[in-house]
Amino acid sequence: MFFFDGVYDDFESVVDPEDPSSQAGARLIRVTAPPHDCAPTPGATGVRVDPELRLTGRQALTLPESDAPAGPNLFADDETEVAEVDRFYLSLQHFEIQRPSHQIGGWPIAIADETEHEAAIFAVGDDDATDPRFVHDSLQRRLILQIDSTPTSRWGDAGTLYWLTLGPDATDPTSAIFTWQSR
Repeated sequence: MFFFDGVYDDFESVVDPEDPSSQAGARLIRVTAPPHDCAPTPGATGVRVDPELRLTGRQALTLPESDAPAGPNLFADDETEVAEVDRFYLSLQHFEIQRPSHQIGGWPIAIADETEHEAAIFAVGDDDATDPRFVHDSLQRRLILQIDSTPTSRWGDAGTLYWLTLGPDATDPTSAIFTWQSR
């Protein structure tokens, strides 16, 4: 994983959904070699390199947030009232994942706007919510990887990094789009 927070060049190179050309500043690389075959690469002079962080997993229920593009799709009919949807999400609060919430797959836990919309801005190049390409891309985005801030690695003000891909198969990083949010 690589993320550049912009501090090195006074925030001239930050990846920003408002600037789709900045997506080139984020990479997700799938390494299939065993860890013992991968030699660490030293960081460039003047760039802070955080220590290796081994992540552990636990199975958890994730759902799209109620205001996320796929949120309304949880209910098969158009008759479901907003109050019912709100009650449903309230009933799930005791399942909430406690931060930090590093995730592989599932639905993103957004801090600000819907991460699927931010990824669609990069992919489509526009944030026109009436554009069918934007709507389609937003609905098809799935989380590959989510990395929250930790005490030793902070993304902005306790933010989160997200990589989202197209379609239900989140194992192929070739269509991955990066975005990040900060509190």
